[in-house]
Amino acid sequence: MKLNSLKFLFSLAVFSALFCTMSFKSYAQSDDTPQPLYIETSNLDPYKFKDLVLHFRDVPGIELEQACVPAQVLKVETNEALTETEVSELLESIKSVGALNSVVLLEQFSEEDYQTRCSSVR
Repeated sequence: MKLNSLKFLFSLAVFSALFCTMSFKSYAQSDDTPQPLYIETSNLDPYKFKDLVLHFRDVPGIELEQACVPAQVLKVETNEALTETEVSELLESIKSVGALNSVVLLEQFSEEDYQTRCSSVR
């Protein structure tokens, strides 16, 4: 009887561990997972992009990953999903620091869209 109890407890522990792992994975892949932000700019050049990279290097949670200067598009990575207000503040900061005439968040824009747009102007 004691052996059956130990087997039951062991099975319960394994099941609990698996369930917790699956729950954590589901939470980690929720809609709060940050996605790259693609931002259309005007009058972006390599020097302005360098200024933006240097500025945002010191801003925690924001990484100016890359830009396609000919297509006037920036790709920004964040550590966490941003609120609408935070996105607006980020856009204003990019516009100001980069001395850009305009910045527009490209909603519903994917990595594939970014690559396609960039390759079309090269």
